[in-house]
Amino acid sequence: DANNALVTASTIETSFVYRTSNGGVNWISVHSDLTLHAFVNSWYFKDPNNGLMIADPNVLRSNIWKTSNGGLTWDSSGINFDTWESSYPNSIFGNGDVVYFGSSVNKFFKTGNFGANWVPVPLPIHGSEAIWFNSPTNGLIGWFNELVRTTNGGDSFTIISGVPNMYMFGLTGTTNGNYWLASRN
Repeated sequence: DANNALVTASTIETSFVYRTSNGGVNWISVHSDLTLHAFVNSWYFKDPNNGLMIADPNVLRSNIWKTSNGGLTWDSSGINFDTWESSYPNSIFGNGDVVYFGSSVNKFFKTGNFGANWVPVPLPIHGSEAIWFNSPTNGLIGWFNELVRTTNGGDSFTIISGVPNMYMFGLTGTTNGNYWLASRN
């Protein structure tokens, strides 16, 4: 809406989240993380109050927080990884309680219960920097110039050939099956 927004800012040592409820006239700090490299990468809100925030991991633990009050407070509900895996801006997508977020290795993570449990899902490409689903079953996941399609909600993937040599940074689409890719080139 025109009044409520969240923004993030990071230094090498600290990550901050600020919130406005009056169209940007005033901002309040609603979250800070003093962990090295804990950059906030993405948010997903399933409604005006309930959201998830994903940040880069630290000490082999991913940083995932939940809010139930529109981002005024955040509760850590992190996942433990056995390797260092970064997340990326634009590598989150949600539809109700089903949420996907990407990683820097050949998998992504999926929950069907709004983050109570997460399942790693293997990919036939090197990572998952960009994620978009046009429906609960049809989606694309991209990494640099690698792109895969799923028609069953991420249970299996088909590699899409002919993707231009680019650094894919984002995906978006429409419910009628159109997709757009964004590149940093």
